[in-house]
Amino acid sequence: MHIHNHTMGGLGAASEAALFQRAQSGCHDSLNRLMARHDGLVQAVVRQQVLGDLPFAEALQAGRIGLWRAILGYDLKRGTAFSTYAWPCIMRQVWRAVKVHTRFHSLPVTSDGLPLLHQPHFRPFLPLLHGTSASKSLGMKGTL
Repeated sequence: MHIHNHTMGGLGAASEAALFQRAQSGCHDSLNRLMARHDGLVQAVVRQQVLGDLPFAEALQAGRIGLWRAILGYDLKRGTAFSTYAWPCIMRQVWRAVKVHTRFHSLPVTSDGLPLLHQPHFRPFLPLLHGTSASKSLGMKGTL
């Protein structure tokens, strides 16, 4: 297993802190440098996850979103190595992508490949509205 150093490849802690501070203040160059520096961490996290049928490239993109959020939320004053802080942020984003991908791809589809979201059994809340003032305001008539 590869150990990630919490200093920026030869940069001192002060330089790394300055990069994080500038990135969190909106400096795109600093953000891009941190993203490039820690992309290996994203790949390490994604390789260890069960992705289901989520394509690896999509998982990497989700992991990079998690890395971006970690960079923006990281607090050097807490004394935690960045990789320790970022790992669960990246994992959480990848898990979310797997969950969304699985839910979307497990929906029944029409012959055109479109999800069957218009079917009554995919709208369990509608019978609760039937016969109420809410159903009348939605223009619902008759039976489902």
